[in-house]
Formats: sequence, structure tokens, C-alpha cells
Amino acid sequence: NGLGFRWGVSTSAWEKRFDELRQYRTDHGDCNVPRNWAENPKLATWVNTQRTKYKNKQVGNMHAGIITQDQIDALNGLGFRWHINRTFTSAWEKRF
Repeated sequence: NGLGFRWGVSTSAWEKRFDELRQYRTDHGDCNVPRNWAENPKLATWVNTQRTKYKNKQVGNMHAGIITQDQIDALNGLGFRWHINRTFTSAWEKRF
């Protein structure tokens, strides 16, 4: 547009991480990327951000970032879990 905004950049970055999550699911059987996953920290951050954006959308807080219904549907199609019990997951990961 006239402001020089690059409309497609955010979408393609989202799609790149989505593809990485798809590969993670293929390799690990779920979409529960650990928060501090050293192998791909950007994916770990992205997964957490998607959960935060979804939570904000549910409560009507659109100022913290937007997640589209198409993105929600795509993540649901992978079996993405929107709510993770981090206390349980962290304890399990430490023992694993």
C-alpha cells in the first residue's frame, strides 16, 4: 500500500513456523513443543505465542496480537493443544 507496509511477510513467517510444527508432529507424534526446546527455540517461542494469541482472542483482547480463524483451523487440524499444563509437562520432561 501507500505506507510501504509489506502485507505478505507476517503470513509467510507464520506458514514457515507452521511447517516446522508439522514436521515436529511427524517426528514426535504431537504438537507439544517444549518451551525451552534447544533444537528450535524459534519454534518453541512461536508455539507459545500462538497459545497466547488464542487466549487473548477468547477474552476479546485483540491488542496483544491477532490469530486468524484460518490459522486456528490449521493448528486444530494438526491436533494442536491450546491449553497445556506446564507444571505437569515440565516435571515430566525433567524425568524423561
